[in-house]
Amino acid sequence: MSGKPPSLMDKYVKSPPSSPSSPPSAPTQSPPSTSSDQDDKPVETQSHTIYPVPVAMIDVQWPDGGRIAWPYQYLRKLQFVPDSGIVLTFSEESVLVRGYRLLPIYHGLLSHRIGRIAICSRSDIQQTSSSPMITDIDVVNEE
Repeated sequence: MSGKPPSLMDKYVKSPPSSPSSPPSAPTQSPPSTSSDQDDKPVETQSHTIYPVPVAMIDVQWPDGGRIAWPYQYLRKLQFVPDSGIVLTFSEESVLVRGYRLLPIYHGLLSHRIGRIAICSRSDIQQTSSSPMITDIDVVNEE
């Protein structure tokens, strides 16, 4: 035994077989895919975009084209109040999201998978009966 302790690389990297006479390893097969390419793409609706993996920021959009984005790391508190909407409390501001059927958006925010929220147009709100709809977004400065 040598006096030198194994390095982290030695510990976690497999070394090749020690002798050429060892049987070759069986080819590895990846498990059959149970998801389609669609599962790897964001899903966009009128009111929000949900991603298959966590995202770094949430982008808030208004009908006039204005936008503000906040990093999820500054999100201190997230509340779902059935009669009022969703309240996102960031370091210096709070965002109140009002609308209909907002629970799926709240769950997406919990897992940091909502990358965009937007106010829906009046025609979208009237035509859609089962999807979440955002009717208003207010930003309140906490200072």
